Amino acid sequence: MTCPPPFPPLSDPPDPPPERPWLYQVVCLETADAHPAPHPLSPRFRNRTVACRWLGNYLAYSADNLEHDGALAQAAAFRGAAESARANGWADIGTVHYQVLPIPAW
Repeated sequence: MTCPPPFPPLSDPPDPPPERPWLYQVVCLETADAHPAPHPLSPRFRNRTVACRWLGNYLAYSADNLEHDGALAQAAAFRGAAESARANGWADIGTVHYQVLPIPAW
């Protein structure tokens, strides 16, 4: 009876390195600008679903504040965009585009 070797044979290829993890961040872009650049709104999240939920909550909270200030038309636009943001990870309100973007974790 022979014992198996304690280490794998040298001919086996090494395991591939794990993929680099991604983080997600909510950004907004002013689409009316000649050169729109993303402006970060949120902290970085490890989970896209959490980032989408954060964006939806951000827009819903903004809608509540607009209602409190009496801007009912704007509040309705933000409230409608909140549901889309939670489901899809992006929303457009006027000339502002909100989106969850993946960023590499360095």
